[in-house]
Amino acid sequence: MSKRKRKNKSGSNTENTNQPPVLDHVEVVGSNDILDDPWLWWMLYDFENHYLLDFIPDGAIESGWFNPQCTCPKTAEETEAWVDAIASNMAKEIKSKPDYLEVEYVGVIYRHIDGSIKAGVILRGEKESAPVGRSITESGTTREMVMAVIHNHPEAVYGIDSKLKLKNSLPSNNDWKAAEEIFQGRPHDITHYIIGPDHKIREFEYQDRQRWKRNLERIDRGDENRSLVPKPSIDENMELPHPCPVHGEFP
Repeated sequence: MSKRKRKNKSGSNTENTNQPPVLDHVEVVGSNDILDDPWLWWMLYDFENHYLLDFIPDGAIESGWFNPQCTCPKTAEETEAWVDAIASNMAKEIKSKPDYLEVEYVGVIYRHIDGSIKAGVILRGEKESAPVGRSITESGTTREMVMAVIHNHPEAVYGIDSKLKLKNSLPSNNDWKAAEEIFQGRPHDITHYIIGPDHKIREFEYQDRQRWKRNLERIDRGDENRSLVPKPSIDENMELPHPCPVHGEFP
């Protein structure tokens, strides 16, 4: 690349040298005008992986434009907010299914290896069951990375009387049992999001399961006190956080 000067958009002179900067194993290997754009662009090439990365504007490296900071959640508070927001949006997708009132749908929320939190695929189940294990596999993640499970208890199955409707606003004993079997030793930090027959979203921590199991037993014995079921804890119209500039579009 010959040494030359070009004017950038601000009108200042920009000098090209024969010594491109090196960013880890990525090198700036040349420059050119794109479609007669007076803005000077650099070509970045990944020599380790033999891949043309991108064209970036002159001055971007110095300004920090090329080195964005990761905004994936780090603290427990940030993480909880992200997971709740994803659950809210997954619930919206589940409710949009044409047979949502008749069958269960399930999805998982997991932490990707890069630190981002993502929504898994949502799969159709049966009237009284949902394929949690398959939803993990088809989401391309593992049991160890799953943070939450969301599924619905369909109204046509569980909303036929007040007792059944109240009971199925909670995770069932089968839901807790499935968590024990699938997550093998680490379900204490798993969250269940249940979309009840009343179409409301409620959140249940696995570590509190004994409390909710006792409440199920009381309802089975005929106690229909509304206090046995928590109030809906997740806003149904939560906005997703801004995408992480490093790890791409959300989720």
